Amino acid sequence: MRHRLSLAGFLVLAFSLLTGAAIAAAPGGRVELVDPYRTYDSRDLGTKQPVTWAYIGSGVFTVTAFHPTAVGSAVIHPCDEAAPSGESTFRLTDTEQVQYATFATAEEVCLTATVPLHVVVDRRGTVSTTPDPARSQYVALDQAVTVWDGPTTTEQQVVRIDRPAALSADATAAVVSLEVLTSDARGYLHAWDCDGNGPLNADVNYDRERAANVAYVPIDAGDDLCVFAFKPAHLRVRLLGELAPEGPNPALLPPTWRYVPGEVPAPSLRSIVPERVLDTREGVGRPGTSKVEVDEVVELRFGDLVGPLTTAVVLNVTAVAPESPGHVTAWPCGGDRPVVSNLNFVAGETVPNLVVAKLGPGGTVCLSGTSRHHLVADLNGTFETDGGLLAQPISPERILDTRKAIGVPTTTKLAAGTTLELQVTGGTVPDGAGAATVNVTVAGPDAAGHVTVYPCDQPRPTASNLNFVAGQTVPNLVTAKLSADGTLCFHSVATTHLVADVGAWYGVDRSTGLIDLDPERFLDTRKAIGRAGTSKVPAGTFISVPIAGRGDVPVGAEAVVVNLTVTAPEGDGFVTAWPCDQSMPTVSNLNYVAGETNPNLATVKLAANGTLCLYTLATAHLVADVSGYLTDETVEGDEPVLE
Repeated sequence: MRHRLSLAGFLVLAFSLLTGAAIAAAPGGRVELVDPYRTYDSRDLGTKQPVTWAYIGSGVFTVTAFHPTAVGSAVIHPCDEAAPSGESTFRLTDTEQVQYATFATAEEVCLTATVPLHVVVDRRGTVSTTPDPARSQYVALDQAVTVWDGPTTTEQQVVRIDRPAALSADATAAVVSLEVLTSDARGYLHAWDCDGNGPLNADVNYDRERAANVAYVPIDAGDDLCVFAFKPAHLRVRLLGELAPEGPNPALLPPTWRYVPGEVPAPSLRSIVPERVLDTREGVGRPGTSKVEVDEVVELRFGDLVGPLTTAVVLNVTAVAPESPGHVTAWPCGGDRPVVSNLNFVAGETVPNLVVAKLGPGGTVCLSGTSRHHLVADLNGTFETDGGLLAQPISPERILDTRKAIGVPTTTKLAAGTTLELQVTGGTVPDGAGAATVNVTVAGPDAAGHVTVYPCDQPRPTASNLNFVAGQTVPNLVTAKLSADGTLCFHSVATTHLVADVGAWYGVDRSTGLIDLDPERFLDTRKAIGRAGTSKVPAGTFISVPIAGRGDVPVGAEAVVVNLTVTAPEGDGFVTAWPCDQSMPTVSNLNYVAGETNPNLATVKLAANGTLCLYTLATAHLVADVSGYLTDETVEGDEPVLE
């Protein structure tokens, strides 16, 4: 099926990791590729209605499943067998999806779906069980060879891959796995012989979710491979084998992707350029422009920015112009409001804080405050069960301090209305990282203003990450997408010093994901929660807080997502959080002045015994609310298998 794609309106080409059919490997045969032609289209039937069953046949096919009527799945299987339970070729998570699967089979196969959908079948070749010398045989490599793995492509980029050395001179086609590991927008891939015709048919389609397919690319001796990416994506190409005149196993056919129940990594981060999803001053995300009343609940919806595979969201929430002191709480809608706070403020203060919030059953997050105020929320990312960037928590490290020429060549302040470009990768954060969690602090600003953090290869968004008044030292945690070359941009509307401490980075080859939790209080020195007694933590000392093995955080958790709050401090100071089995780093997680109640979110690596250390410069009470943890333990899910 050929789609005409443009920036303004095109068929949605989205699917989760596309899997091949659950089809028996034998009997195999020899393959002959042909120019594609259509053999079935449910839209051409008399009723033009979606179907739940379709006959495909035998041979080499691309099957397109699109516009399901609801969330469900579909599987390709031998027609003389029942559809297998627990396996799927297509995972249908959106009614606008279009998904492709390409495979070869000598058996007659059919498609069975759990929900009505449209189906198109394009024949791309035939399979014969007889050793016809005019046909090609599949010859598998002993081990797949990765021939391309990032960086993120540019828009409408052609990736040229030197002819893999593992391809024989006699190869008639390369058999490759095309995988999109991360993406920001709807797009498609097409692979071809660079000396042949350009993109005509999609081999993989994606829409911010992980996606993959096996492609057969006809190739002549000496020719390179080309892959066209319509929208920016982190692309991985692996050579699985080739079609050739002869091979060791005449019954072997190329592999396919499929999903089977199994152990999979915990949900991973899909970082995005910040997008404003709530602004009660402008009627965004909530009708009207009035302030949020005391204890009023705002149900925050995210539209197509989240889907059935989204478990949690990363939000920067800001309270604007509160009329009295108070706090804001975020929690998954559908449950009771927990006894925690995400950000605290005094009358007239504009205060932001990063929030990692579990989604409720309806895919929403609820916000409510104890004061009348405006609310603003910017979406910075989502956590997905199927695709994204996996976390690597690290001991906090300072990567920017304009006061000390760390990360910059001078000790001058960032001038008002200008942008600082910071190289994040290349040191502790390796090249290829796609996002980072950074604690950003403004120090000594000359006037009131805000800072926006964003990937340097994207336009500056209409969002803010931290707000401040003249002379204030204030931090906020930021989880931000990195540019293709590993940089972050910091734009300030007022002249100020900037400090940044990195606590985690995210990449496609990590094994650590997020388990989101309903917020729970793990420490409150005012109430002897997490620590004996109700006295303040003395100035210049630290306390060890047990995290792993308490509440819903299991033993073995690698890091914790925790909202730290200082209350009633007896002087100006800061709080530092770090794993207790390491030395205290030269960083800060939150800053405060005497008498102030101030929160900040932190993602902190845990010690081997599951503890978290907190240091305060001035005598103060400390509070810690846990909303999730990072783990390299697998969870139950659908495992993508290439076989």
